Amino acid sequence: MFNVRVSLVSLALLVSFVTAQSTVDTNTAAKAAGKLYFGSATDNSELTDSAYVQTLSNNKLFGQITAANSMKWDATEPSRGTFTFTNADRIANLAKANSQLLRGDDLARFPPTFYLSEDRSQLRLA
Repeated sequence: MFNVRVSLVSLALLVSFVTAQSTVDTNTAAKAAGKLYFGSATDNSELTDSAYVQTLSNNKLFGQITAANSMKWDATEPSRGTFTFTNADRIANLAKANSQLLRGDDLARFPPTFYLSEDRSQLRLA
């Protein structure tokens, strides 16, 4: 996870540097080229870095945010029948506050471990 964070922060800083040296921002350039947006994935642990959040919040750089893990099944249902959207909401609220599009990651790729340990007949009832 640390390497992913360093890579994302490095990318954000690189984008900021390149943008500072030019007159066109990445999301603006993507839209001008006919794309819907230029976006980034992020995770809650990265949102503690204020410089990172400031860069990510710039909708001229990033017109879209993907929640890397906080919208996955195991994050939203940590135990069977118990749901939490606190971390997902934090990323959604960041995107909304900055007029950015929001994408969630794949929902059912990795089911929570408690589902894997249940009898298949019980899963059909769920």
